[in-house]
Amino acid sequence: MNNHDTQDLAEDEISLLDIVRFFIDNASWIATSTLGCGLLGLGFGFLAPKQYEATMNIQMAMVVNTPVETPAVMLEKIKLPLYFSPNAWKACDTDGDQTPSRSLAKKLNPILNKQAPLIGFSYRSDSPMAAQQCLEAVLADIREKQNLLAQPIIQQKTNALATLKAKLVAAEQVTKYLETQKQTFQFKDERFSANALVLATSLSKENEVKDLRSAISELEISLGKPQTQETYLAAPLYASQQAVFPNKRLSLVLSLLSGFVLGVLSIGVRHVWRSTRKQLALKP
Repeated sequence: MNNHDTQDLAEDEISLLDIVRFFIDNASWIATSTLGCGLLGLGFGFLAPKQYEATMNIQMAMVVNTPVETPAVMLEKIKLPLYFSPNAWKACDTDGDQTPSRSLAKKLNPILNKQAPLIGFSYRSDSPMAAQQCLEAVLADIREKQNLLAQPIIQQKTNALATLKAKLVAAEQVTKYLETQKQTFQFKDERFSANALVLATSLSKENEVKDLRSAISELEISLGKPQTQETYLAAPLYASQQAVFPNKRLSLVLSLLSGFVLGVLSIGVRHVWRSTRKQLALKP
């Protein structure tokens, strides 16, 4: 090992000793700062108002297995000034804000699920019941808005279903009539071509009846649950019976760390200030 390496090692050892000496010399102040902030954090954990959280995951209203709107669009709509009703403003304690709907949208902490038409909401209040009532009011407003979007589509599909049913009735009547005509077929007489035409028409109508019944059945299924339904909860709304804020343990740990850092910084600032004053005093 050369002299240069030996000198660097000595400097490193001195630096480490300086650090150790620093903490030993100022142990009482650092301990006092840490303990004081810890007590403040502990007091905050016990005295701060408790908050309870309710959560829900909703799925968009569906019509014929298609969402009436995308979750991303709905998340933008809830920021509009009049999206939520005064009932939701009151239930979620934003009725006194300048822009109640926008404030409520922020408090709901929406989470978009990219894999499915789902949106998660959470809300905190001073009791589990209050948090749950807020989310229930929010769900009612969203359901009402999406029902308005779904109604014209459902009406269009219902009209299409009625048209198919009317065509089925007419086709069945023609089929019954042709069935009676097939019983008098005489393929050896001069009317063979007419009889063949009646037979072909009868077979065509029978196929039409089958197709219409299949289309009606598919449309009726698609207009029922779960392919068509209003906005609903993907899982039951959950309101925690345990307070989620304040977290006493977390508050204590963070306050102890803050007190330690504050104590070290205050000592450092004090030393720098003293050193600066001495240098200023030595200058002519």
